[in-house]
Amino acid sequence: IDLGAPEPTGRSLTTTADVGPAPLPFAVDEHSLGLLTSQAAVWFELATGREIFRVDVERPERVEAVFCVADAETYYLIVSGPRRPEAAQMLLHPRWHRSPLVSGVLLAIDRQDGSLRWRSNVTDTNCPLDPPKSVPFLNLTSVNWPKDNATAPSSSSLALVDKRSGQTMIRTNDPGDGQHLIRPNASQRTISVRTRTKELRLEYSPK
Repeated sequence: IDLGAPEPTGRSLTTTADVGPAPLPFAVDEHSLGLLTSQAAVWFELATGREIFRVDVERPERVEAVFCVADAETYYLIVSGPRRPEAAQMLLHPRWHRSPLVSGVLLAIDRQDGSLRWRSNVTDTNCPLDPPKSVPFLNLTSVNWPKDNATAPSSSSLALVDKRSGQTMIRTNDPGDGQHLIRPNASQRTISVRTRTKELRLEYSPK
């Protein structure tokens, strides 16, 4: 595998790993690169080409997209199978181009040892590629599109998913496209979540 990571000499790094046929690359961060194989997701160190770890993944028969986002302790790997037709249209809109529509599996993976923390199925869900790192939850949005080929969703729901367990803490339903604002207050250990029709105030423990 040619990882294409340039050394100071200008040469590309190569690595040897058993990845099977037609692996799909996915971006991770400035230090590592991922490959989705037929049975696993494999992380490589960009500086050396060394395999860091691999995680078993039940890959859909047809994979349309793979995304990986991270916080200080966890990688969140999103493997999407076939998506609704508006998925491509949404990526062109400023509101959604960093929250792609996915239908597949979401895995939380420990950054230190590659162990699987939890796994969740997601269907017609917008997963943010830049989630707030200072809050203890992921903000996942599901939008409902009318059947008359309208250019905007009619209603939406926002799920706040606990990063530690993968359980949904709160789910709200609102009209419109699911826009929301998250404002953490570290000194008061509170988080304000505002949607079109609701405002939530959450208290949390630093642990």
